[in-house]
Amino acid sequence: MSSSAPIVLLLHGPNLNLLGSREPEVYGTATLADHVATATATAAELGLTVEDLHDALAAFDGPIVELHLSNPNAREPWRHTSVVAPVATGTIVGFGGTGYDLAIRAAAAAMAG
Repeated sequence: MSSSAPIVLLLHGPNLNLLGSREPEVYGTATLADHVATATATAAELGLTVEDLHDALAAFDGPIVELHLSNPNAREPWRHTSVVAPVATGTIVGFGGTGYDLAIRAAAAAMAG
């Protein structure tokens, strides 16, 4: 892959290091590394590079796709309010690990205009 490929920044929320063991009935058994690998493979397929960061979105000037493995709107009321939604281009929720593939595709589509 060329180093000039557009970069998709993959930012993670808290406690995702516990994926695979934390509430597998909600989040599945795949680990964070498994999901990053899915996103990286999808990005490569689309001519993109994934940079796996844990930084904030403060100064990012590009499409922002909010991704939740579970559907927060179907869970406890305190999960219904997103702090990312006001700055997100779009949100993908409730599709488990498939959401990583969908999020990369959505970001690629947004970058293509």
